[in-house]
Amino acid sequence: MEPIEATLARLAKQEQRMIGVYRLGEFDDATLDAEHAVVRNERVRLTAKRDALSERLAQHQAATRSLESVAAYCEQVRRQLCTFDYADRRLAVEALGTRVITDFKTWRVEAALPLMLELIPNHLEGWESIRQTRRR
Repeated sequence: MEPIEATLARLAKQEQRMIGVYRLGEFDDATLDAEHAVVRNERVRLTAKRDALSERLAQHQAATRSLESVAAYCEQVRRQLCTFDYADRRLAVEALGTRVITDFKTWRVEAALPLMLELIPNHLEGWESIRQTRRR
């Protein structure tokens, strides 16, 4: 990101120099317009690149927060797992959308981890209500 910012600053200085040269009469209107178009196009390209990098950085930070949230959730479940009976453990497997895929030579387990855990106030309290509903 810093090289892009440095190049944008250099382009701004270049623009100021061009205006100074134009005022001295060393550039005509057509030359100034042509040079300014080159600088403007480069600034537009670099600004778009900077914005795209900023977006990617924001997405990376959000993904990191989600992974930290998943790790915290897994730790909570791990601590509670010893209190689960068979039905509760089965419910946990179902809640994760766990699937075992096999061709009888190889096995693969797939699961969908919840990534928006901050939307659930207390995961294990919610789990208790699911367990109570299931037992009825």
